[in-house]
Amino acid sequence: MIRFNKDILVPVDFEKPSIHALKSSVGCAAFVKGRVHLLHVIEAGDFISKILESKDEVVSTTVRALDELNSLKNQYLRGSETDAVTRVETGKPYKKILEYAEKVDPSIIILGDNDPLKSVGKRLGPTNTQIITASKWPVITVKLVEPGIPRKIVIPLDLSFESTAQICNAIVLAKEYNSKVYLVSVVIGGIQKEESRIYSRLKDIQVTFERNDIKCEMKLYKRSEVPVYKRIIEFSNEVEADMIMILTHKESTTHDNYIGAVAHHIINEAPMPVLSLTLKAAHQDMEKLVSSIIDPFNIFKAGKRN
Repeated sequence: MIRFNKDILVPVDFEKPSIHALKSSVGCAAFVKGRVHLLHVIEAGDFISKILESKDEVVSTTVRALDELNSLKNQYLRGSETDAVTRVETGKPYKKILEYAEKVDPSIIILGDNDPLKSVGKRLGPTNTQIITASKWPVITVKLVEPGIPRKIVIPLDLSFESTAQICNAIVLAKEYNSKVYLVSVVIGGIQKEESRIYSRLKDIQVTFERNDIKCEMKLYKRSEVPVYKRIIEFSNEVEADMIMILTHKESTTHDNYIGAVAHHIINEAPMPVLSLTLKAAHQDMEKLVSSIIDPFNIFKAGKRN
């Protein structure tokens, strides 16, 4: 569940995408009055390399990395009201990042991602993939474009029960940022849009957002040869969305440690930030908030029957 009373974790490898993630985190932390954790992980080599590394080399590398982190902290946070913590670890990057997250319990993890406009053909790296698939916390991947407050949020939805947790998180996020929500889906099969179950569900969800004082529009596409993820990205560009919120595991029925194909394409190819929620992240503490949400169609109580 998205929370706004916790710190923000930003892994930094000193490459341009992670520096951009750091810049993005400053405004976010100031808005929610959070603290930024800058974490650099020195990737450990194989077993033989670790034996050959001297203690002095490890110490000097750590000191240099910490100096660079503190330099970034001073560059981007000096003069602001946002506090920051710097930390250097050694090991497998994704493991150390998730271990550190366990210690600080952040509200969100912000990752730098490839710029789809300048890095055609590049795909989500292994470290980001491991973090997104295993994280118990929401993860935002930001691109090399200037991010802002998410005033317009696109929510791709289907008929799965898990989407109820996605809706709950979207309500929390939209209320916090006074955002407008855009629901989008694609009809599966040859049925007319207005006669489909997904059309009825989208209408109910739209009313639920509006009853919770959140502006909401919906868009349902007919089935076509255009891939679903392309429709979602096209629609997001059309409404000039500031963010897309996705569940990463809805397409897997056999295991949880998985990024579905549609989610993977959206993370890679959408030009705007993408907020990814694993099922663990989406459901965490959800029960505490459901009672405060106006739910005229029992979306949260009756989700298993949809």
